[in-house]
Amino acid sequence: MNHELDIMHDTSPEGMFTLARQSKSSHGWFTGFPYASLLLGAVSSGVIAQPAETRGGRGFYAWFAQDTWKVTRKLTVDYGLRWDMFTYPREQYGRSPDFSPTLANITAGGHPGATIYEASCNCRFAKNYPWAYAPRLGISYQVAPKTVLRGAIGLSYSMSQGGGQGSAGANTSITNPRFGDPAMTLSTGIPISPIWPDLRSNLFPVTVNTIAAGPPAVDQNYGRPSRMIQYNLSLQREVSRDLVVEASYVGNRGVWWRTASLLDYNALTPQQLLSQYGLDWSNAADRTILASPLNQAAAGRFQNKVPYTGFPLTQTVAQSLRPFPQFTSLTPTGAPLGKTWYDSLQLKATKRFSHGIDFTFTYTRS
Repeated sequence: MNHELDIMHDTSPEGMFTLARQSKSSHGWFTGFPYASLLLGAVSSGVIAQPAETRGGRGFYAWFAQDTWKVTRKLTVDYGLRWDMFTYPREQYGRSPDFSPTLANITAGGHPGATIYEASCNCRFAKNYPWAYAPRLGISYQVAPKTVLRGAIGLSYSMSQGGGQGSAGANTSITNPRFGDPAMTLSTGIPISPIWPDLRSNLFPVTVNTIAAGPPAVDQNYGRPSRMIQYNLSLQREVSRDLVVEASYVGNRGVWWRTASLLDYNALTPQQLLSQYGLDWSNAADRTILASPLNQAAAGRFQNKVPYTGFPLTQTVAQSLRPFPQFTSLTPTGAPLGKTWYDSLQLKATKRFSHGIDFTFTYTRS
């Protein structure tokens, strides 16, 4: 008789609990009966998983005022002021993790680089930017009966991307010590501790002797919106009654755009390698040392030298020299480091025909 793995689970606001009972194949025969394990309440493994519906959110607030002033018959001025507030994304109960560069990590032998939560650190991961004031100014002036000069300049702010910081806490689990021995019995309760949410500081990496991606590293300026200054200057001329031509310069400059690829908190720079470890990145022999596992002679003076107890000797010298060797890369979330710029010449001609038909030609060099 073939008995397959039997699964039961319970979903609640506190998390998802999954139980599995065992059967095992030996020489074509199966030992164990999962249904009997169910009746006995003997559980081989269990997982309390975080809910999929964690709630991340953010706030948006704004006001603006604008006016048009006809100074003379030839001169018109438009002006206004806008204010925006974009709060950084966060989980509603502060259960999303963030990277702490100073907190000791027990899983990594006490090496700095652990996990914090807003729910337990009595802190905020990022700062909101309260100074997003955006003035705008536009001028239109008739320099001749059939010629108009227009110009405008203004600031604008854009919300940062993302609506949350990902997971809330981490999964916790139990496993039976040997086949046939239960990890727990339902009648005695669930021996998993802590119950979700698990807000311990040593959840990353998951186990000792492993190197993995670190927790999210929320940038302190995640709440700063990207800012752009936009400007244009154009000259419009009515050549004839049905033909209008226009030439414009349009440009903008932007700062504080979100990017995840311009910074790595766990990177090794050539300057750091040279000043701290005497390794020259341009030297082929030093590059060989960096790429060699710690348990090999090619590692040179770094052979078998680990940054903390439990660090795998199969990892490379380069990994062991990282600021936080228990992790691979640590790219920040919401770092406003990007810049943008745009310049263009825009030409336009409009020819009007009868019966409401017109022909428009445009050309842009940018």
